[in-house]
Amino acid sequence: MSSSETLLQAVLNRISARMSQQLVDSAAEIASKAKEAPGKLSQEWSLLKEEIKEEIERLEKEELENSYKENLSPAQKKIKSLRAKVQQLTTKIEERN
Repeated sequence: MSSSETLLQAVLNRISARMSQQLVDSAAEIASKAKEAPGKLSQEWSLLKEEIKEEIERLEKEELENSYKENLSPAQKKIKSLRAKVQQLTTKIEERN
């Protein structure tokens, strides 16, 4: 074998070895992720269910508050409005200080 053929063969051997090692590493990583997947999926599913429950509670609370606001008497509405104005004034005064 000439030196250029030897060089070419050496290059091909090393490239092949590196590609084989990368393939083995990739396969190991895929296997590792495949083992983690069921647990991760279960965790994400539980988290999603919890978020949905919290959203249901928030929507129910919002609906209840809206219902409460609609059932206020005119005097109660006026008091609520005055409280909001007092809060705004308080905030402005605190910002100035």
